[in-house]
Formats: sequence, C-alpha cells, structure tokens
Amino acid sequence: MKDVPDQSIDTPNVIDCQNSPKEDMNNDSEPIVVRVYTKAKVDYSLTIRDRKVILAPSNPSDPLQQWIKDEKFGKNIKDDEGFSSFALVNKATGQAIKHSIGVTYPVQLTDYNPQKLDKTVLWTTSKRLDDGYRAIRAVDNVHLNLDGFEGIPELGGVRDGTRMVLWDWVEGDNQKWTIVGYCPLRAFKMAFSTKRSENSQEIQQALALKYNDLLDLNEKQDDDNDA
Repeated sequence: MKDVPDQSIDTPNVIDCQNSPKEDMNNDSEPIVVRVYTKAKVDYSLTIRDRKVILAPSNPSDPLQQWIKDEKFGKNIKDDEGFSSFALVNKATGQAIKHSIGVTYPVQLTDYNPQKLDKTVLWTTSKRLDDGYRAIRAVDNVHLNLDGFEGIPELGGVRDGTRMVLWDWVEGDNQKWTIVGYCPLRAFKMAFSTKRSENSQEIQQALALKYNDLLDLNEKQDDDNDA
C-alpha cells in the first residue's frame, strides 16, 4: 500500500488512552473525553438526539457521543457515601446532564457553566458492583439512579432512542454503567504515523475493534476514595 497524506485519513477525533503515550494522557490543555455505556447494551453509547439524552448505536466518530467528565467540584461536593461528584458535559453541545425532578422523569440538558456550582448537574458513581459496572446517581440523592427507560428484556431491551430517566435501584442491567476515557487526536496520529493506509475504512475498522477496550476512569476514583 502507498503512503498517503494525513488529510486523506478520515479519523475520529479521539482514540483510546490505553495505547497512547503518557504525555498525551497528562496534557491538561487537551481534556480527556469519555464514552458512557450500559451493561444492558454495551455496543450502544449515551448521546443526545432532539435535545434528549438517549442511547444509540456506538459511533466513535460522533462528537454527540463524547462527554467531558468535569470533576472540578468533586473534592468538595460528595454524596452521602463519600464518592466524589462530577458533571457530564457533551463535547458537541456544551450541555450538561441535569437531574430530573424525580423517579420515572427523563433527565434534562442545560448549558454548562464550569465557574458556577450547580448541584443539579453533579453525579456520582457507586462502588464497583460484582459484575464490574457501577450505578450513576444524583449527588444529592443516591437513591435516584440513571436508568435506560424500559431497557429490560421483558420490555424489549435497550433500543435506538432509549431515553434516560431516574429510577429507584432495582439492580437492572439498564442501571449499570461504565465510563471509559479517550485521548486526543494527537495520540492517534502518533500511533499511526508509520501505518498510514490509502484505505481509511481499514483504520475505522481497527478503531472499532478497540472501542470497548478502553481506560476505565473509575479506577482512579477507587484509588481516590481508598486514600
């Protein structure tokens, strides 16, 4: 295969951190973005559509499926179990996921101001469950859990467009989540600097194979809470 210029390669703007140089992971000027997915449908990701927070088939090139996990207030704002809080801010829209008004109500979106403390956009994750996943809860009420509405086998499971609501904990797979992180495009360019192909589809396929094998940012939270 012939080498081709960089601009001919159509790539997503993030890549998994596990196989990227450490200097890229520690570059504060380029924040790590994350993917959020549920045990009920691991090949789907949290995203925004029609101003609603939903689940959709995973697409690593879609910025609407990329979230910034902002932990600015985490050290000072914790839940009743001592877990640090964070906001999930959509990379494409700049909107944060906001608590709904109660059980069964859809979560909301609101413009995010990182300079202003707003507890309605702060969440925490539970301790790691036996299957490796966690619950995502409202910081001020750990009984309100992020839930893929009707995303259970008896009701047809998670589908394209499943909405996010808050729900009491019932141990459903649609209430169990993983947050995994990505590194900036620069790390991708370094990784593929000697492997450029005229067939960008091959690179996309290679990325898809790695898509579910990413850095679990909650490992860091475990260390922080054990300290």
